[in-house]
Amino acid sequence: YIPGGHGKSPVDSLRLLASAAIPEISVANFDAICAEQFGIKSSSARSALTTMRGLGLYDIAGRNKFTASAAAQEWLDSGDDIALLRIVHCHMRFVGELLQHVDSLKRAPSLHELAVSEYGVEAANKSTTSRIMQLLHGTGMIQEVAYAQYETTTLGKRLLEELPLAMPKSERERAAIL
Repeated sequence: YIPGGHGKSPVDSLRLLASAAIPEISVANFDAICAEQFGIKSSSARSALTTMRGLGLYDIAGRNKFTASAAAQEWLDSGDDIALLRIVHCHMRFVGELLQHVDSLKRAPSLHELAVSEYGVEAANKSTTSRIMQLLHGTGMIQEVAYAQYETTTLGKRLLEELPLAMPKSERERAAIL
């Protein structure tokens, strides 16, 4: 869960929360920032905290304290949101891989079906694919070409060339036969 609203994109939200953890942030302060900036309750803030850790943007700094990871600090220092995608790609399934299939499938539901069948993403978590698409859109890797239909941008294609990608299940099975 990445909090949003109040005019903040998912990328802006991650930037704000990562910045708030330099040098460190307590759970109570995290909750307070989430309430103030996003208008969310403590339970939703805890989900966002779990997301920050899962995306590789937070490290544990002590009991109920977190700090921005070294990778997150490098992203913030660089001002380059492509660095954010590299971090997220390393910590989450189907980020770069989604980028590889956007031009042929175009819509989140079709991409989610592929994520489940070929890349092992949990079937129940449909919002994951949409959230990845929001991050890719917010960083200029994909663009909306019609209502809820996307295609990869030139920048996205360049990023795709540098990311190590997981092989789809069908290709792994085909390779095992050969």
